[in-house]
Parts: sequence; structure tokens; C-alpha cells
Amino acid sequence: MSADGKTIAFNSHKSFVPEDTGSSDFDVYWYDWHDPNATKLVWLSGLIENRKYSGTVKVDSSGRYAVFNITLAKQFLYVLRFRQRRTAGTVPEPLMTVPASSPMTLDYITSHSISGDGRYVLFSSQGKIVPGDTDNVTNLFVRDRWSKRRRWSACPTIRR
Repeated sequence: MSADGKTIAFNSHKSFVPEDTGSSDFDVYWYDWHDPNATKLVWLSGLIENRKYSGTVKVDSSGRYAVFNITLAKQFLYVLRFRQRRTAGTVPEPLMTVPASSPMTLDYITSHSISGDGRYVLFSSQGKIVPGDTDNVTNLFVRDRWSKRRRWSACPTIRR
């Protein structure tokens, strides 16, 4: 939910949203209290086949950006969805692809969050999924989307 409470994003099985006549899998919706209709982000049905789950949707404080993850049939994909305007059909910006040969599951890329301006993405990842990660333990990572280089920064380990 956005900070002003006007914009929410959620995922739902088609049987829970009356207007959804698409796939039997989960889809992601965008809802603005000023608009009486929830906007289905239809690219999930149109661009990605055999999806199994749309992960928890997080909306930034401004209500302009959303971040979520999805699972494909043989591959796990962490995807960012940035919404400049709430029109369906925009192609998402991929953040992380886990190779089909990887033994990892969706549970290993979790706890994602996005800054209010959409610049920084924070998520946790376990086991050598992020390039340069070699310690095989769960770490927090930050991605600066505005950087011209695709670079990940590991957050420092907090010791008790």
C-alpha cells in the first residue's frame, strides 16, 4: 500500500476477482481508490507461459512502483514491476534470473522491498544466486536501478 493509502497492489487467483477471465493461475492487480476498477497487470498472462505463483506484491510509498517475484515452470525469476502509469501490458524490468539447473526455489529470493523513488531494491537471497555471492548463506542485497552498471551490493552482516 502506498503511504497515502490510495494505491494497493495484490495477487489473486482468478476465482477471487470477478472481472478476471484469464488464466487459472495467480495474477497481479493494481488498485487505485480513485478508479472503481482494479487494473490487472495482464503481461503475466501474455508474456510468460506456465507461471505458477506471483509472489507477495510490495508497493513503494509513492504508489508509483511495485515489486514482486514469480515462479515459472522450470525456472525461478525475480521480477520488478515499475509503474509510471497504471496501464496494463507494460513489459517488466527483470531483476534476477535463476537458471533452470539451479536447485534453488522461490523461497531463496525473498523479503523484497523498494524505495519510495523506485531507485533502490532490497531483497534477501541465499546461496550463490546473486553474481559475486560465494558464501552460500542468506544475505541482504541492494540494487541501484539508476546505476548504468548492473551491480549488486551486499549489506554488511549484522553480528549479535
